[in-house]
Amino acid sequence: MTTADDDKLLDGSVEMIGNYAKMAREELPNKTAFNHPENLDHAIQNGYTNWLKSVGMGDGDIAAQLCFALSEYMVKKHNMTLYHDHVPKYKFRVFTLKKMLKDLHLSIYPLEFTVKVMTEGRSFIDM
Repeated sequence: MTTADDDKLLDGSVEMIGNYAKMAREELPNKTAFNHPENLDHAIQNGYTNWLKSVGMGDGDIAAQLCFALSEYMVKKHNMTLYHDHVPKYKFRVFTLKKMLKDLHLSIYPLEFTVKVMTEGRSFIDM
């Protein structure tokens, strides 16, 4: 579950996307939230990762930042809970978003999704 420090990290990740959009004078396609998956895709396609690299972030930092931005969206918009697995079974499943839907336990892995977006040309919207 998230702590107060986790909430600051999640909120900071969302704020970075908003700051990038203002600095780059980018019109984000979805007006509901800076970190809407459609906006994350738009930012990646329009230089966001290059901007993060220019301020000293490496690929791992960028993946974590995008993972946290997506996680914050899923927590607030879809009432999911973010968990951190200290000993994950798979490398990119260190974070898990979970939600109970009647008899179904839904789990998604935001870092794994982010890595696929960054390395395989996938999109957050499609995932």
